[in-house]
This record gives sequence, structure tokens and C-alpha cells, in this order.
Amino acid sequence: MEDRQNKASDLFGLMDKIGRLYTARALGAQKAFLEHMQKAAVDPKLAMGVPSENPWQAWASYATDFAQRAVLFGDILRERGKDFGFSFENLNFDYEVALKRSRQVSDRLVKGVGFLMKKNNIAVHMGSAKLIAKDSVSVTDKDGKTTELKSTNIVIATGAQPMVPPAWKVDGKNILTYLEAILQPRLPKSAIIIGAGAIGVEFATIWSSYGLPVTIVEMLDELALDEEPITRFDLLTNQLPEAGVQSLGGRTITEISDKGVTVLDHHGRKTLIEADSVVIALGTKSVETLAEKAKEIVPEVFVIGDSKKPRKIIDATYEGAAIARLI
Repeated sequence: MEDRQNKASDLFGLMDKIGRLYTARALGAQKAFLEHMQKAAVDPKLAMGVPSENPWQAWASYATDFAQRAVLFGDILRERGKDFGFSFENLNFDYEVALKRSRQVSDRLVKGVGFLMKKNNIAVHMGSAKLIAKDSVSVTDKDGKTTELKSTNIVIATGAQPMVPPAWKVDGKNILTYLEAILQPRLPKSAIIIGAGAIGVEFATIWSSYGLPVTIVEMLDELALDEEPITRFDLLTNQLPEAGVQSLGGRTITEISDKGVTVLDHHGRKTLIEADSVVIALGTKSVETLAEKAKEIVPEVFVIGDSKKPRKIIDATYEGAAIARLI
């Protein structure tokens, strides 16, 4: 009995460590971002937030972090339960419940950022921004009301958006970008993920862990090249094969339809891969419209984060700090 209790303690201790790891990753990034915003807030003229209509997108990357935590817990219980003295006859996984919790966590983070913005006297105006002079920005809210804002310095941090070739028509139902896929409450019956970068393999890992048949299609011969070597090795040799994910490298997409994806291999052979949903995960591209317009009006433009070049959050954090010190 004592040995069983010790094994149970070890299991839940491991689960707690995993939970703390992902929570620390999210909250650590939030704390770093807010520290630099607070530095800018010393002079209210230095910072003026004009977020997008959908503020949650700033924290979109954490939606899958918290889903991954649920997957890790599930894998421990399902694959290693016996090692810790546990056995289950009816172990079920509910994706909708896990997603609901991830949304609650994300909303809490967004509200926390909003509170600290207010606390540090940072004015936040929700809407679409337009640069009208070297020291003026016009913001139109969802009701059509326009507000003109003036500031000594203007920093552009409009972020990035999913990269989708013009010929591919996203309908938000069968053909999705990763943003729509993150937010859908129910899993499809099967899925094809186009792109084997960090976003694509993360979706494949999570969805397949809930029993969903997943196929990854990649134009390059090798997968997950933007992952760290040790992570990539684990993905390709353990996680994806064990989850039953089919990986097709060296394929060119010739057509996307509600039936699936038609691919062309190196030998010129066409194959239709059928699936209920197609997720386009080719990465992101900078939202450059405002930055390009600003160059025509403002002699020196401060562009930071993904709006400069899609990268990791730590790069945006350092850039924000550097600009805050400079201006």
C-alpha cells in the first residue's frame, strides 16, 4: 500500500512539474512583456496601444501550450499509468473541455495585461489605426467612431497573420488556417495539416493525441526543421510515429477541396488525400500595411516584433525594451 502511494505521489509530482513548466513559460513571457511596457509608461507620451479588433490573438501561441499540457497528462495516464501503479478501463479525453479551459486561461492573461495597462496609465484604444501625420494616428472603433491620437513617438507592432497562398480559399469550416483551427470547439473526423513547421507539428501532436487521424503534408523533404534539434529528434522518432501521424515530405499541393488535398510527388504522381478538414500551417507573414505607409510620412519608423519579421516572442520583448530606452 505504501509503495502504491509513493508511486501515486511520483506521478502527480511529475504532472505538477509539467504543469508548472508550461504555466511558467506563458506567465514568464507575460511578465517580461509587461516589465518593458511599464518602463515605457514612465512617460505616457512614449506608449500608446492600438491593438487589433481581436486582442486574444496577442496570446494565440498559448492556446496550444495549455492544450499540450492536457495531452502530456493524458499520455502519462494512458501510456505510463502502469509504471506508477494505475490502470484504467474507461479513460476518456474530451477535447472541448480542454479547449474551454485554455480559452479561460488565455482570457485571464488578456485581462491581466489590460489591468496592468490601466494601472500604469497606458491609454488603450481598440480599433483600426491609420497614420495621418508624423505625430498623429486615427483610430476607428467597431462602431465607426474615429479618434485622433497625438504622440511624440509612434511604435508599430501590428504583428503577423497566417500565410495563405492566394489560390487557396479558406472557408473557415473545411479549409482553415491555424487560427480558426485553434478556436473550433470540436475536432473534425480526420485532418490534413499543410506545413511541417512548429505550428503544423504541434497541431498534429495535440489532435492525434485525442485519437484524430492526422496527415502532415510538407513541400520539403524533411520535417520540423525550425524546431530545436533535441525537440525535432523526439518529434520524428517518438511523438509523431507513436501517435500514428502520417508524414508526407517532398509533396507539392496542386489542389485543395472539401474532399481533401491533391499532392504531387517527386516522380510526378498525383494523389488525392482525403480528410474532413484541411489546416493551413505554413507559418506567418508580417502585417506591413501600416509600416509601409508610415515610411512615407515619418522620417524614422519604429517597427518591432512580428510586424518587422515573424520570430519568437523573446525577440519582440528585446526590441520593445530597446525602443523604450531609445525614445
